[in-house]
Amino acid sequence: MVPDPGGSSEPPFKAALFKMVQWGMWGALLCCVVGFIVIGARMALQHKRGEGGGHVGSMAIVGFATVVIMTAHQIVSSLAGSGG
Repeated sequence: MVPDPGGSSEPPFKAALFKMVQWGMWGALLCCVVGFIVIGARMALQHKRGEGGGHVGSMAIVGFATVVIMTAHQIVSSLAGSGG
């Protein structure tokens, strides 16, 4: 039988840690939204000038970053036991 060294008590910094993780997640998602807006503005300007561009690659990078942020949040939440 493996002993439980922590018992059932939570560390005193758990709430502050989760608040920092949540603020970080929302800040990163805000950066992703701004990234999509900038990509859209670049697409509009280049279309107006008659130029083509590699916008699909930029959108894929920002989309992938969004998925990574949300996945990381879910992993941290499940490992820490907050339930999401």
